[in-house]
Amino acid sequence: MQKIRVQIGSDVPNKSRVVYVFSFIGLHSGVKFELTEENGDILYGKRKDTSKEAKVIIPCDYSLLEGNSSPETRTIEDIPVLHKDIVPGDKLLEKHESSIRFTYDPVAIIFYLISRIEEVKSTETDTHGRFISTNSVLHPSGFLNEPVVDYHLNTVKRALKDMSFELDDRKTPMAILTHDVDQPIRSIKGSFRLLFEGEKDLKSRVNSLTDTIGRKIKTEDNPFWNFGSFTTAEAGYGFKSAFFFTAPYYRTKYDPKYNVNGYNFRMKIAELTAKGFEVGLHGSYNSVIDGDKLTKEKEKLENTGVNVYGNRSHYLRFEVAGGYRKIQSANLKYDSSLGYSDTIGYRCGTGLPFYPYDFGTEKAIPILEIPLIVMDGALIPNREIEEVNEILDNLVDTALRLNGAVTFLWHLRTAYDIDYPGWFDVYKRLLKKLSENGFDVLKPSSLAESYMNLAGELGYHDFIFE
Repeated sequence: MQKIRVQIGSDVPNKSRVVYVFSFIGLHSGVKFELTEENGDILYGKRKDTSKEAKVIIPCDYSLLEGNSSPETRTIEDIPVLHKDIVPGDKLLEKHESSIRFTYDPVAIIFYLISRIEEVKSTETDTHGRFISTNSVLHPSGFLNEPVVDYHLNTVKRALKDMSFELDDRKTPMAILTHDVDQPIRSIKGSFRLLFEGEKDLKSRVNSLTDTIGRKIKTEDNPFWNFGSFTTAEAGYGFKSAFFFTAPYYRTKYDPKYNVNGYNFRMKIAELTAKGFEVGLHGSYNSVIDGDKLTKEKEKLENTGVNVYGNRSHYLRFEVAGGYRKIQSANLKYDSSLGYSDTIGYRCGTGLPFYPYDFGTEKAIPILEIPLIVMDGALIPNREIEEVNEILDNLVDTALRLNGAVTFLWHLRTAYDIDYPGWFDVYKRLLKKLSENGFDVLKPSSLAESYMNLAGELGYHDFIFE
């Protein structure tokens, strides 16, 4: 294991935030960063007069690290650079005889994006209390669909390699396949309602109604009960996905109406877990906002006989400031709620997993966040299938180039071709592309376990957690 000493200048306003970012870099480069008072291999901030020159020198953008105001952006070497106090040069790095100097602060950029400090300080939300994608600092620059953090992470890794440090970084991109079980049953009553209120053309609505009635008469599977369609397609490539079931403690008008403890659901959950698929909690509309509902919902889902390790909040309704403490109180190991409902993209500037930052304690919380990047409902509507496939190809190719990660969400109902023509074909094409490009497709619980083990091996437990 490579050990690299980091010296944080006395001028740096919040050393805990710097330590947090170096732990993120360390976990994704396979190195152990150790703090030192002087003569570090890496110098972050201003050098003490008694210190020798470091091999890698990074200036501190104080205002950006503190998140005092919305940063400015400029493009250098085709990637966006966030800055406030420091005006970066025309190059990201300056190579000298015995050192590399950054012209900007990648540490503050990474912190700004993965800590979600812009959400903590934001007062503007949509009607469901969610952070608005257009308020992201990455939106005006057009880089919401780019893993900006990954670019800067790889720039730091490149500098370390150029200075002859050995990294044990991952060489394979990752994909996480997930399904929110929101509407697994299409009722005849609902089909009649959509006949008069639906947005699709009349022929499609009539076909949906007659097909739903026909299946009911023949006692065939409901048109939205498409667990097998997804598991069969994924198993064909050796992939396993996660299905997030909802179990509301108090059901609002926004929450799914099924009972997870009903016979059909209990049998399906047992079948999924027996086949090696994962069952997670789809926390209800208010679960991460109000009281201890999440704990009770986890217990309700576990009464079906399954162990539950992770959460994704319904409507992607998540409160960064307090939500992770509720997840921790529920004894969950990971969350995958940080995505946008209205668009695809990197809400956290990355698809890579990370431990969330708690601004109350200025420490990391030992709950792995697995950011959601692509949701079918935000990707496909109002686009031609060819355009959708091109967008997915670009995301996969970028992850392949940067050894990144992409989490996908496809809902069960979208395998019903009458209502969602072509959506399941898009998903099957995606699976094929992931397989052909050698992606490591992981269940989120496996990812959470491996990263916690890695954090222990590299000595980051005491370094960043409470």
